[in-house]
Amino acid sequence: MGSMLRLVAVASLIALSLSGCATVSVEPGLHELRARDDAIILPVIWSDDKGMMVEVSINGKGPYPFLVDSGSTTTAMFDDARQRLKLDLVPDKKVEVRGIIDVAMCPVTSIDSLQIGPVTHASRDIVVLEERRIAAAGDAYGLIGLDVLRSHVIAFDPAASELYLLD
Repeated sequence: MGSMLRLVAVASLIALSLSGCATVSVEPGLHELRARDDAIILPVIWSDDKGMMVEVSINGKGPYPFLVDSGSTTTAMFDDARQRLKLDLVPDKKVEVRGIIDVAMCPVTSIDSLQIGPVTHASRDIVVLEERRIAAAGDAYGLIGLDVLRSHVIAFDPAASELYLLD
């Protein structure tokens, strides 16, 4: 019983911390959320430093591991991953990225699609991070931020290593 309350508390905190995301009551428990018709259940991959990653397809290829970063307003890709995927930088375009430590002007790459589970997001520009300053980044290709996550209620079941996206 205590572990179920912890799971509900974790799910509630995650849902509340994601500004712009809708919230739903998690009182029935995660097992009921899992059974919902609109539930997208994603297996979580753990980086060596315990970063929570999910598989993402870019332009119909992949999947590639991306960190789930509810503190980031935008989705980003690490430059070494961009190079492996043979994605070009958008010429003469940089965007301001504000981090905990500093502000930087970062290049962007353009993609045709980004897919998480069955959900496909149409073409968009993705911020390119030239350095991996996040210890949990490990083998991650990038970060999934609120621009992708905000249309979902998010719940996490650490015991099952599953991330639930609900519409």
